[in-house]
Amino acid sequence: MVNETTPLLHDDVPTVLPSVAAEAKPASDRVQIKECVLIAIISCSGFLNIFTAQSTILMLPTIGSAYNVPIHRQHLITSLYNIASGSLILLWARVADVYGSGLIFLVGSTLFTITSAGLPLSPNEGTLYMFRAFQGIGTAASLPSSIGILAATFPAGKRRNYALVVYNSISSLGAVFGNITGGIIGGYSSWKWVFWSAAILGAMVTLVAARTVPWRGLAPKTSLQGLEKASSVDWLGGALVTASLTTLLVTISNGGSWNELQNPLQLVLGLFMGYMFIRRQRKLEGNPMQPPLFRLSLLSIPGLSPALFTYACFVASFNAFLVYASLFYQRYLGLSVLETTLRFIPSGLSCCLIALFVAPALSAISGFHLLIGAIFASIVSALLFTVPIPPSTSYWLYGLPAMCLTMSVEVLAPVLSLFVVKCLDQDNQALGGGLLQTSNNIGKAVGLAIAGLVQRLVETILAPVCKDCEVGTLAAKSEGRVGDQILLTGIRAAQCANIIFAVLALITTLVYLRKLRTL
Repeated sequence: MVNETTPLLHDDVPTVLPSVAAEAKPASDRVQIKECVLIAIISCSGFLNIFTAQSTILMLPTIGSAYNVPIHRQHLITSLYNIASGSLILLWARVADVYGSGLIFLVGSTLFTITSAGLPLSPNEGTLYMFRAFQGIGTAASLPSSIGILAATFPAGKRRNYALVVYNSISSLGAVFGNITGGIIGGYSSWKWVFWSAAILGAMVTLVAARTVPWRGLAPKTSLQGLEKASSVDWLGGALVTASLTTLLVTISNGGSWNELQNPLQLVLGLFMGYMFIRRQRKLEGNPMQPPLFRLSLLSIPGLSPALFTYACFVASFNAFLVYASLFYQRYLGLSVLETTLRFIPSGLSCCLIALFVAPALSAISGFHLLIGAIFASIVSALLFTVPIPPSTSYWLYGLPAMCLTMSVEVLAPVLSLFVVKCLDQDNQALGGGLLQTSNNIGKAVGLAIAGLVQRLVETILAPVCKDCEVGTLAAKSEGRVGDQILLTGIRAAQCANIIFAVLALITTLVYLRKLRTL
């Protein structure tokens, strides 16, 4: 029987007699091929999550028109996916640690595939929202399980480093290729193919994973069976944290006026349920009969909490930068979706190139210095869209460098993922993936909310000043606001907010993660 410390796929072939050496080498080759296929399948799942979220953003006006969704409700098409995935990740992570990461990965991947295929067939707006929510639930199951599978399959060392680097690199490319693919589909085909293409790839991932992922071997070594195993999951705690995160993410993503009483009340309710969850987890931490959903003492592990905060701040900056760069090209310059897509291609190419060097760099450069370099690159990207460079300036002088520097995500994500996995024991690897994804979702929601708030605030202040200007009136909003100076100032102000988030990540790294050396 394989014990908890034995990797499921072995590094070395045992020493054998010459008569069987010829058989051992093909066996070793088969193991390596199986490892490569496993990494590719798990990575494609992470890619699909970000790809689907990002490509849908470019399709919002088209989808809204197809279902007659008012502009003020179109954000729900993306928000419901993020909210469903973000609020359920911690619960799914614990379930994966109890029932096995491989099994939960297959459940999540299957649900994602079915809902992606059915979503374009939605007869009305309500059904569309339902499919998006269930699509997010499937993602919430597969994402933390992915980290658990890789951590259980590969022992600590270079092989695990390469596996997690490839996983994070391919997953991060989803943001870039989501924009590119969304633009191409938007320019030449129906919006439905954004989801059908995700369903086709998702079906391939599910089918290959069913034969490749050792989902029975990844089940935890425990004597618990049936109801005993189910009772080891803190379902009440899961309900509390899910309700808390759902309420908070809905409130943050709403982007509505805080003059309304509803939003502050939702915020208070979400925080209260979060407090009750924390209180319950503390109570259960020492209870051997009912383990907590999440041991809060894990957050006291040196560097873990700062790493999660750094990741959230970086994602807040990076994601909002992509959104407002797209807004600058489409809304201010008046470029088409396809023309905007072409300007994002250098981002994809630079991410692909840097991903080839990250794994070797981990052996030669400390994680701390890699983090510093990645965050500085992110700051410069946003800065190039913040400084008052004349919009008529050639794209090659500022747009191209900014897009190339988005390769920062391909450096920071694997470094922090490796660090989090290294901090946690084998029984909490899926939970580590859940914590990373929760930080990711909260970072996205908070980053866009703050950037949007800053943009609206600046535009509101400037509107009376430019009331009599030929351009720069808020009335231009209905015409797309091409060339609107107030819109340009608002976009630049939003990019300033993105810089602040990146600076927060930099400060946290400098103060708390200086000892992050070898991974």
